[in-house]
Amino acid sequence: MGSRVMRPRYGSSIYKFVFENTGALLNALIDSEVRRAIADNEPRAHVARVSIDTSDNLISVTVDYVSAGRRGKTTVGFST
Repeated sequence: MGSRVMRPRYGSSIYKFVFENTGALLNALIDSEVRRAIADNEPRAHVARVSIDTSDNLISVTVDYVSAGRRGKTTVGFST
């Protein structure tokens, strides 16, 4: 969060989950934070699905979205 000057809520705080134990609770927290960040920072985008894979010391987050009538998919990975 706070990755833009004068916009302290811009971005996300997903980095705080990197050292947490994996499981259903972590997946729910990541899903919620991703959806909040997109809704707050890119209101033109509609999140269709957030998929989280927590295997092999890597948290991989894939977001399926629709923006301006176009479908898109983005995947980001974090090492734990």
